[in-house]
Amino acid sequence: MEYEITSETEQHAMSPCPLAYWLDGGTDLQLAADTFATPVAFYSSRGVVEHSSILYLPFRQPLRENPQHRPLIMHYRNNIHWDTIVVKPSIKIEWPPVMSRHAKVWQDLQLPMASYKTIWRYLHIKKQALKIEYHPDIL
Repeated sequence: MEYEITSETEQHAMSPCPLAYWLDGGTDLQLAADTFATPVAFYSSRGVVEHSSILYLPFRQPLRENPQHRPLIMHYRNNIHWDTIVVKPSIKIEWPPVMSRHAKVWQDLQLPMASYKTIWRYLHIKKQALKIEYHPDIL
């Protein structure tokens, strides 16, 4: 994933805001999920071809006062700008697939797998499509 300096954003490098303060979607969205103990849903105006939608789940459990957080929605617009989107609570959303390496990191951190499967069960998360690779030279 590329959410930082690209050929399109290179011209904006002379911005009054130093690059160190720019949001890097590849790492900062997981950091936001962990900081706020709530999922972060990533969407792009460029579509699936350039940036597929991803749901980042925090690696710590949500606060007990409100265990059913709606994910924060981050929209990456035109490879330059980030928007946050607020959705009415009454609207049901099918959230994008969870970041592919999330379960592995959860295990590496030695967090209970039972919690991994139950904490976010109230979210309607889209299942990730299985990729079937065909290799004709291998029988």
